Amino acid sequence: MIRKNILGCLLLTGLFFFACKKENNSLIKNATTSAVAPNKISANTLKDSVAGKTEQPVSTPKTENSSLRSSVKNNTIEGRFVARNCENGRFSIVISNSGGTTTFKVYDGKKVISSGKAEISKESDSNEINITMGNIGGIYADDILTIQNYGNSMNEFEHFTQCEDKYLEFAKE
Repeated sequence: MIRKNILGCLLLTGLFFFACKKENNSLIKNATTSAVAPNKISANTLKDSVAGKTEQPVSTPKTENSSLRSSVKNNTIEGRFVARNCENGRFSIVISNSGGTTTFKVYDGKKVISSGKAEISKESDSNEINITMGNIGGIYADDILTIQNYGNSMNEFEHFTQCEDKYLEFAKE
């Protein structure tokens, strides 16, 4: 009887560890495909974080995409955005649309520190537009692009190492 109980406990323990390992692997895969990744953008590291490896946002119905693309064509998202709350406007982001493709460039002063293709998505019940620029994710609403600059102990990342604010607001010029 005791032998069966011990054997049953060992079997349950083995299944528990197997299930935890499988769940942990799926969490790691999800973390690498999130809009916010643990890469840093600083003035000292000139990196092209996109280089053809952009992440795909959650797909939305075709009717939303067509209305979203028309708002991009009307220059509501395009333009230059400057972070005034970080070293007096040192960092800026330029979003442009050419040939149906939305691109971005992140500037440190006049130096380009990141560029590539921007992915745009919109939730149906919100007037906010989600923008994914390589490893940087932001929300555009009311001519302000808000970016979370750094994470927490469970999700560590920092985009602009020279800025201390948790959320950077890039105002459209």
